[in-house]
Amino acid sequence: VVMGAGNGERALSWTGGAASMGELASPRAGSFILAKHALALSMMGDKAQTLRVLGQAQDIHGKAGGSEPAWMSFYGMEHLQHDQGRCLNNLGMGDRAVDAAQESMLARRLARQQAFSLAVQAIGHVLGKDRAVDKACEIGHELAAVTAQLDSGRLKLALAEVLDALRPYQEAAMVRELAEAARPVLARVP
Repeated sequence: VVMGAGNGERALSWTGGAASMGELASPRAGSFILAKHALALSMMGDKAQTLRVLGQAQDIHGKAGGSEPAWMSFYGMEHLQHDQGRCLNNLGMGDRAVDAAQESMLARRLARQQAFSLAVQAIGHVLGKDRAVDKACEIGHELAAVTAQLDSGRLKLALAEVLDALRPYQEAAMVRELAEAARPVLARVP
């Protein structure tokens, strides 16, 4: 919640404290905590630290085994890859974010989870070296359709983030079409 509100410094403080305590956590829980800390670091634009912490999160996740608490059983590599994609988008590394989100989607089975990865991919295409606005819009339409079906407030925020990333291209017909398709979805009260 703090990260979504744009409070990067507060998020960094909270996740930094959690990361230091996470050293005592199980591997999967530690990986989850480090991924959230990397997300806060990426919000602050700290590329070197973000990539370092993401690497630690992946290393720790690889050590996960039978000693994990039941509540962490849901946190798989696909979640870590999704968070990695979000971090890379925050750092303006869209091409790598798209790759991470695509890898995440291969293992995600629930439409809601896949929709969050669609948002990361769409933003990644906008931020990538090719500025693939057409691909971002195509994926944005998929996201709008899923969001309409699931009627989730968090998915609406993700869709709004995609539209925000496309704002520099708002004069393009394909971006206007996506905005028009998204308008009724975003207007619906969950």
